[in-house]
Amino acid sequence: MKKVTVERNQTIYDIAVTEYGTCEALPEIIADNPGLENEEQAKISLGIDAAKDKDFYFDLPLKRGSVVLIDTDSRSLKKNIIREIDKEVTTFDL
Repeated sequence: MKKVTVERNQTIYDIAVTEYGTCEALPEIIADNPGLENEEQAKISLGIDAAKDKDFYFDLPLKRGSVVLIDTDSRSLKKNIIREIDKEVTTFDL
């Protein structure tokens, strides 16, 4: 397992594409990381009461600085797609 630290505005989709090369790895990421949380400020910016709502939203950024485990032996890993990415990959703008 590889540990990846979540950067500012990264969603679970960004992690999947960056680390696995495909969004098809989402179920595996969820299974390997049952405690994933969204960034509270992202919920607040959308009018969601972050103190009451503990649901996980796929399209909101993950909590910045949290660690996501990546299975480097996974069959979901598309090694022919992944390459070194030298810039931040984010789909959310907070």
